[in-house]
Amino acid sequence: MREVRPDRTTRRRPAGKRAIITAETAADAVMAKVTVKDIARAAGVSVATVSRVLNHPELVTRRSSRAVLSALRSHDYIPNQFARSLISRRVARDRA
Repeated sequence: MREVRPDRTTRRRPAGKRAIITAETAADAVMAKVTVKDIARAAGVSVATVSRVLNHPELVTRRSSRAVLSALRSHDYIPNQFARSLISRRVARDRA
């Protein structure tokens, strides 16, 4: 008879290994990171408009800018510095 195997979509842990859940990881799991897509959805604008408000606010109408800034405040948006460093190709100041 053929052995029943788990789906490939589920990740298996090696025998004897348990997930260690600390208070910090549990809090991180509950408080998900807010993305630019979430802000765009909340403000009713495109992701490009959110990006323009953050990087070049003079290119955006006041109405859109207010909507985006309001969504940023209400969601406590914090830009991801690691992602910004990837796009600018700088990880740390001391590296060339």
